[in-house]
Amino acid sequence: MARWRSRVPDGSSPELAEMLDIAEATGARYAVVGNAVSIGGSVRMSTDIYDVLSGEPLGSGTVEGESADVMDLVDRLSVETAGVVLPATAAGELTLRFSTNNITQSPVALRAYLEGEALYRQADFAGAADAFRRAVAQDSAFALANLRLSRSIGWLRNIGDEEAQDALNRALAFTDRLPPREAELLAVEELLETQDFGAVSAATSAARSYPDDAEAWELLGEAYSHQGAEALVSLEEALEPFDRAIEIDPTFSPIYFHPMEIATALGDSERAFGYLEAMQENSFDDGRAGRYDIFLNLQFGDSDVRDATLERVRSEVPDRELITGWLYGFRRTSASADPDLVMARELSRRGIPQMAVVLEQSAYLSTGRVDEAFEAAFSPAVGDAARLSLIMLLQW
Repeated sequence: MARWRSRVPDGSSPELAEMLDIAEATGARYAVVGNAVSIGGSVRMSTDIYDVLSGEPLGSGTVEGESADVMDLVDRLSVETAGVVLPATAAGELTLRFSTNNITQSPVALRAYLEGEALYRQADFAGAADAFRRAVAQDSAFALANLRLSRSIGWLRNIGDEEAQDALNRALAFTDRLPPREAELLAVEELLETQDFGAVSAATSAARSYPDDAEAWELLGEAYSHQGAEALVSLEEALEPFDRAIEIDPTFSPIYFHPMEIATALGDSERAFGYLEAMQENSFDDGRAGRYDIFLNLQFGDSDVRDATLERVRSEVPDRELITGWLYGFRRTSASADPDLVMARELSRRGIPQMAVVLEQSAYLSTGRVDEAFEAAFSPAVGDAARLSLIMLLQW
């Protein structure tokens, strides 16, 4: 406004070229030019959005309503304007795949959502969750923000978390505010969260509907990863949708976690470390992605590498990540038996004995040491409910 006042005399109406010059002088990339007209108790606001450097128009926005609701109208116009500008930027193509119409009327919520989206893409799930919580606090009916909040927490705490489920339920309650693509992907998310076997079929349909959408292919990979065995999908086949998603958008860091885990189960260290290297180029250094080399070194390293890596586990990996990343993330195989026993001892040292027993029991079973598996199941550290589930697994 100071720039405007210094160059535009009171009561004058400058030409568009001068308005764009003023915008450029502030360092802005875009300029919003418009007006408001009041007729009786109603007001109509309209804007045209320009690229300052080229002078080219990008689009326009219009809102109408009662004069008493003028601040709400400004918010709606702000969100509509953002919907015009964001897809015109390289970052916008990655973070805003939809029109802003009807997703939220709060520019504050939209800003927080976009911050969260950028962090989510870098696999900074804790930072992303905080941003999505701020978005939802401004607009609890913001379905996309609720969906992303649910996924962020799921990566942090695993499927079944109460806060993640609450966020997913809010997203489902406002599905009508989603574009068709996001609504279909949300339906797949619900099936995955409830561990419904229909997830594979629904995810396959979504990938066919949106063959150039990385997240649709990622969700198919998720479905294969979690319910693929029941659908007779091999581990090699489970990697295919992830590889397709990576081909479409290699900068989307969350895609890489499950392929690394599947490649590890296949004993393919070269492929696993290849996924890790690609992920680390685009991910948050101080988060889970930045520590995943720890898990791969434990899986594939010799005894010296494991000893050195264990020191990093103790100093760098929090309890929750040890459980979600190692215990739930990687498949238990005979090849993982030795590192599983190492991690079981670490969990015991941290005072998490029941999780330690699960790893011990799995390591013994995978290597045919049934007596030791029974002994682990009847360890004093295992409660009655956990012991029953272990015994049922042993019988199966």
